[in-house]
Amino acid sequence: MSLLIGKGDTIYVRDVELDNEPIIVEWQQWFVDRTESYIPAQYRDVTGRIFIQVNKADEFRRKHDRSKDMYTVRINRDFLYGQNKEQTKRFLVLHNKDNEPNQCRFVQSAILAAGNEAAKVARSMGFDGGVDIVKFGEKYFGDKLREF
Repeated sequence: MSLLIGKGDTIYVRDVELDNEPIIVEWQQWFVDRTESYIPAQYRDVTGRIFIQVNKADEFRRKHDRSKDMYTVRINRDFLYGQNKEQTKRFLVLHNKDNEPNQCRFVQSAILAAGNEAAKVARSMGFDGGVDIVKFGEKYFGDKLREF
């Protein structure tokens, strides 16, 4: 089993990652269609993806120590996570916790937004690049984001 990111762990996010093009995540909550914009970013130490709600980006910048071109981030209860069924890969989400999109919404949105980079994004989230997007969604279908 791969090393999974957990509460209390430290990750590093390059400041240029926060300039990535936002993706749109769509879901339905209480029978109401919802959308929110998220900045997809790569984190380091244990490599993975983090999705930061656009209107939380300034808070992210203020809260976490920045040295040179990198933010040092300690994982706490502010973050949620999603993981594949095999429990070998996780991704992080920082957003308003009143939003309740399922894990699959982030996977599908990230893959669609990635275009030619889709296979690389898929592998970073724990999936074989040769599997189609429906299979990605099935891996996460209906699972809620989890709290640390």
